[in-house]
Amino acid sequence: MAEKNNDVEITLFGEEENKNILEKILKSKAKIKFKNFKLLADDAEIIFPSFHAQKALLEKSTGKEKAILERLMKGGGAITIEDFEASGEEFEITLPSFVQQIITAGFGGGRGMQGAESVRAIERLLEFKFDISKITEKYPMQISEVTLGATRTEGGSRDTSVKIGGQKTMPFYFFESSSGNKPVISNDVFDIPEGVPRVVKECFKIGDKTDKEIMADAGEWAKFRVEKSNAKVVTIHLISTDPNVKDASVQDAMKTVAHILQSVKVPIVVGGSGNPVKDPLIFKEAAEMFAGERLLFSTIAGDMEYEDVVKACTRYGHNLGTLVSMNPDDMRRLNGGILKAGLPRNQLTMDPFTAGVGYGIEYSISSLERCRLAGLLGEESLAVPIISATSNVWAAREAWKKNDEWGPRELRGPLYESATGLVALLCGADIFYSLDVLAIELLNKIIDSTHELKEEMDKKSNYLSWITA
Repeated sequence: MAEKNNDVEITLFGEEENKNILEKILKSKAKIKFKNFKLLADDAEIIFPSFHAQKALLEKSTGKEKAILERLMKGGGAITIEDFEASGEEFEITLPSFVQQIITAGFGGGRGMQGAESVRAIERLLEFKFDISKITEKYPMQISEVTLGATRTEGGSRDTSVKIGGQKTMPFYFFESSSGNKPVISNDVFDIPEGVPRVVKECFKIGDKTDKEIMADAGEWAKFRVEKSNAKVVTIHLISTDPNVKDASVQDAMKTVAHILQSVKVPIVVGGSGNPVKDPLIFKEAAEMFAGERLLFSTIAGDMEYEDVVKACTRYGHNLGTLVSMNPDDMRRLNGGILKAGLPRNQLTMDPFTAGVGYGIEYSISSLERCRLAGLLGEESLAVPIISATSNVWAAREAWKKNDEWGPRELRGPLYESATGLVALLCGADIFYSLDVLAIELLNKIIDSTHELKEEMDKKSNYLSWITA
């Protein structure tokens, strides 16, 4: 029996029974013996995969033979011989046990096969085609699609609108079903620049204007976000309304929101201060005053009275975000109450809370994925887009503190925020509230690259390409 592979020719001489290699492997317990063999090859390479293998061979050698082997092995643990020829009376091949298991599992649990049966088994193996449909999940519910911003033709004043959500499967399961809309980053702006780390402030410069000049005017800050960072959505955080900060009035807050809407023409997220009394009043008033703009009010927590806010959002066509700290059960109850109060599911988003890297992000991973999976499996109250406020990581000293041993904070901080965002992205986040300019740029590139991969896979429809890539 002769077999030719490229420029290596192997010739086996012997009895007829030795020619059925597969049957021999199965019957002789992974051992093949050839009598009166002869092996010819243009090149033969002998590889000693470990130091112990080399040492064992040397220990069995003496004299000139050992000296020659030592010199050969100095070349990196392999010997290459040109015009190789070997012959002998007997030649034995022993296969490792795991190879035996693969062979026996693939061909009927170790049963010996005869002639045509062996050939048919091999042919079936070679003809195997990977069918992705056999391992995909089909979920009963789709994540709702929420639209941020309304154009003039839709009753608002925005130049563009942005859609989030719409998934039919878990994040990046491109082979299963629709992965929904591309995640978007909403760039943070504050009505007063308090609490923003200095290392972040230094990035807010454009032309002759300093960071202080830009950040002193929320409208100018929003323009910077759109012009410099190409922001598709902007969040205005009304932190001055907190009674413990400046206790700015509801009417002052309305002026700030109006100023933002006039300064930029992208969709707007209106964030409160977190005060359970003040925020619902601000959201309700803004919903009425800016009817048709399709704002996103962020966020309603479990300790807030939300009924009036829900009525205003439903009547005037705005979106609402909810906040619960890493507890899917509490999120389920809060969202369920809001939906019961009358808010359509395609106007609801949720923030299960994203902790920073090193500050409990593993709990966030669990919470985010549980919420998304529960929604896909049919829980209406959790089948809504996910918010990830990655800018919260700047509360951690690891992001902003100057410490030479930790590396330059100009890079450390942005990497810290973008790494947190990446984790949330992998768990299904649909919209990010982000602060640092460099972190936003990096996270945008990550989002773009992952969805370019999706588009490439959609074109190829070949999910085995990773094997031969």
